[in-house]
Amino acid sequence: MSSLKEAYFVMIFIYKIVVLVLKECKKETV
Repeated sequence: MSSLKEAYFVMIFIYKIVVLVLKECKKETV
């Protein structure tokens, strides 16, 4: 179960990074 929870947190972490990167890309584009 712990490994599943770790994978869940990793996915959230990656998702947050992707959102930040997309925001930066939008800033540079606009």
